[in-house]
Amino acid sequence: MTVVVETTEIYAQEFHSAVFGSVRPILCAPEYVRRMRRHYYFDIEKVLNWDEEKKNRLVDFLVEIVSAPNFYDEDFEFWLEEVERKLQELEEFEEFKRLKGYLERIDPKQREKIIDIAVNRIMSSIDTILREFVYQMPYVDEKSLNELFITGSILRVARRLLEHYRRSKDKKVIIPATILILRFAAYVRGRIGIDDLLSDISISANYVRNRIISDDIFKDIICNM
Repeated sequence: MTVVVETTEIYAQEFHSAVFGSVRPILCAPEYVRRMRRHYYFDIEKVLNWDEEKKNRLVDFLVEIVSAPNFYDEDFEFWLEEVERKLQELEEFEEFKRLKGYLERIDPKQREKIIDIAVNRIMSSIDTILREFVYQMPYVDEKSLNELFITGSILRVARRLLEHYRRSKDKKVIIPATILILRFAAYVRGRIGIDDLLSDISISANYVRNRIISDDIFKDIICNM
């Protein structure tokens, strides 16, 4: 069963912003890029103006990768690399693919500014989606309520990781946050189940604790969601 969220225009916009922005942060900063390097802006504008059908095809492509049966056999870096590798095999999303190279070639200070903007934008999108979940809670049965809680927990972990980045500038936490957002999208699309999300919470906690940050910071991220 997938989480049933009314697909309002606002919700769809925030959903796409969180999913696409986590993979291509530059999409979250069109105004900044337009002032900085106008020719980069053209591809950003094209992606942002794709119709809903094309955006949904890209979402489906991304979630198919992170819904692989052997997902838990690899770490988060592997799956992000797998996303990029498989993107290169497609011609349909050329503008989206080129945005990665643009960000890599930008001056480091400008790149950090773009990532900062993206993190704030994605956190805002997550907040909007979580408010949608809270709105639903009084109107659903116990099973659906449990699913809303678990799904919201995945997003709250991703948000706390991004919040930690905002405080520390530790880019390593962006990788698990991105994968959790993609796994959330996979669940919404019905590609993985609620038990998979429960495993994601545990696995992401172990990953972050063992490979990225200290116990004290880990407790701040996980325990204060």
